[in-house]
Amino acid sequence: AEQGRRSGRLASSSVSELSMVQKEIDTVKAEINGSNAKVEVNYRDLTGLDMLNELERSAKRKTRELTKLGADGAGNELQPQDICGYLWNGGRGQGALGLVVDSMLETEEHCEDLVPWDRTDMTRDEWIANLKEIVSTWKRGNLLILGPDKDEEKEHHETPVNVSQLVTQLKRPLLQLEERVFTITGYAMKEQALDEAERYADAHEGDDEDSDKDERAKAELGWKKKIYSLTNIPVRKAAIIRDVIIAAITIARKAHLHGPLEDLRAALTEHRPTAANTAKIMALEALERHGGYTPDEDESDDEDEDAMEIDNEAEDEGEKAMKTVETLLCDDANRIFASIKEEDNTARDEWIEGVKACKQLPVFAAFVEGLAFKGDTLLLEMQNDRANLDAALKYWDSAAGKKSRGSTKKLKYDSSSPVWTDYELTQEFVWAKVEGYPWWPSRVCVAKDKDVAQQLEAVRRKLISFVGMEDISCVDAEDEIRPYGGETSPMEDPTVYPEKTMEELKRSLTMVRRILKGRGVIQATPMVQKKSLSRMDYLEEEKKSA
Repeated sequence: AEQGRRSGRLASSSVSELSMVQKEIDTVKAEINGSNAKVEVNYRDLTGLDMLNELERSAKRKTRELTKLGADGAGNELQPQDICGYLWNGGRGQGALGLVVDSMLETEEHCEDLVPWDRTDMTRDEWIANLKEIVSTWKRGNLLILGPDKDEEKEHHETPVNVSQLVTQLKRPLLQLEERVFTITGYAMKEQALDEAERYADAHEGDDEDSDKDERAKAELGWKKKIYSLTNIPVRKAAIIRDVIIAAITIARKAHLHGPLEDLRAALTEHRPTAANTAKIMALEALERHGGYTPDEDESDDEDEDAMEIDNEAEDEGEKAMKTVETLLCDDANRIFASIKEEDNTARDEWIEGVKACKQLPVFAAFVEGLAFKGDTLLLEMQNDRANLDAALKYWDSAAGKKSRGSTKKLKYDSSSPVWTDYELTQEFVWAKVEGYPWWPSRVCVAKDKDVAQQLEAVRRKLISFVGMEDISCVDAEDEIRPYGGETSPMEDPTVYPEKTMEELKRSLTMVRRILKGRGVIQATPMVQKKSLSRMDYLEEEKKSA
């Protein structure tokens, strides 16, 4: 029986091979005789496209089977081998532009999982349909033919479309998608608070606290001193010039110096690893535009030596960077990853401007993938935080999660546990105490999900957001919240917290003071006394009291 089966397989294989040989003979005869006999040739088979599609289908089948079995790491993600066949603009493939649109749709779906569509100018279905229509236009107007060109096949396709026109049509949906991620992740709230504080500061420059004025004056002098140092740096040392401009931007940003910040960022966008002259000239022009800088002749020798040491270190690092990384990630590349939040001293506005100026599909695809990579990462974290909130609410509602007022019992979930839910920011300012942080000026948030809101009320918890931050926290409504209006809480030991944390707290206090002044609200008494914000001043007070 086994011998018979083997013979049958051999016979079948022989017939197949003979059939292929006969086709080749017929093709040769037709060419020799000049015959017009039509010989069918399967170019999909000859090019291996059918084989590739079968490989992809089998890989997807395996993935689905593993998913049903609950195997770790299994899912419906697009695998690298899927992309190969997908690039072929025919059949199920949508081509390169289809891949770009799919990436946008995937990020939008992650947004929808967290926060339902709330635009009023169009529906979600209309937004998706518009993207799919652009892909269809691309597919109809970009004919791909396997084998010799055939006029009869071309007649069934539209006139080739201008790719730059399709890219232009995709810009608005991409900017709308980025704006949605920007809002969901809390960075829009953070920027709104910063803008409101800056508007008041710009309109009432002399109305800040003395300490704020001192900090602003130091920052003004600091960035100018940095940029002035460019006069002694040769153009060939491009890495050092870039480091100096970035250092000046950092100083200006922390002090909310709007005008200098925009000018310096504009200068930085013109910097190139092998051509820094334009960036240097623009930075020095910005310096003159904002009052210039005159070196202080009375500066001490120690300060000069310190500055020289810093400059030498920067020069050494710059030279090292120029030798090891000469062309990697210039400012154009950094701009690709600057969506949603600032990245490597490249502002979000630069990402937006880059998208608007884009004309070529490969460059546009890079901007899309930059958003998808960062956005999907942030949205996934928020999905995890949402699940964490559900677990925390169940824990707080259980016997294990309850503690009496003033108790020091350590809970599995506390105010420092990462949480998220869709929320609405209220106008109620409070002091909030999150585990691991000092009392912080915050705003109360209200969960939009009614079930979540009821659960929070049942366990005596409230959602708050630190002023100037993008995250939210869930604090005890009795022990970890106090009214902001004029109450002074006990002085905290600043040495308990990192210096960076205290600096961030100081900036947050300044923002709240400016926001409340701008709204015409009576200024609240600062919770942390000025001396408590300085580690050295606090230690000095301790010595005096001793």
